[in-house]
Parts: sequence; C-alpha cells; structure tokens
Amino acid sequence: MTLFDHFLSLALESAPWLVLGLILGGLMKVLLPTDFLNKHLKRDSLGSVAKATLLGAPLPL
Repeated sequence: MTLFDHFLSLALESAPWLVLGLILGGLMKVLLPTDFLNKHLKRDSLGSVAKATLLGAPLPL
C-alpha cells in the first residue's frame, strides 16, 4: 500500500466520528445558552475545570 492509500483509509475510518463530533458541538452551541456556560465555567475552581472537561471531551472524539 502506498502512503496515499494509508491516508485515504485513515480518513475514511475517522470521518464518521469527526462528523459526530461536529454535530454534537453544533447541538451544544444551539441548546446550551451562553449565560449558562459563563455561570458554570467562568469560576477558578476545580468544579469548573471538571465541568469544562466533561462538556469539551466529546468534541474531538
């Protein structure tokens, strides 16, 4: 297999997951109000970091 074949195989394998991540990100953008995110994520606390991690983890996956 050539480099291009490997690249194409990897792109086709990861494409559905990238689309799913984009859809989840779009839904979060539409459904979660900005005020809600500012209220829960703007503080300098461990809880804010944990919430941001849980909200942000699905996006690149």
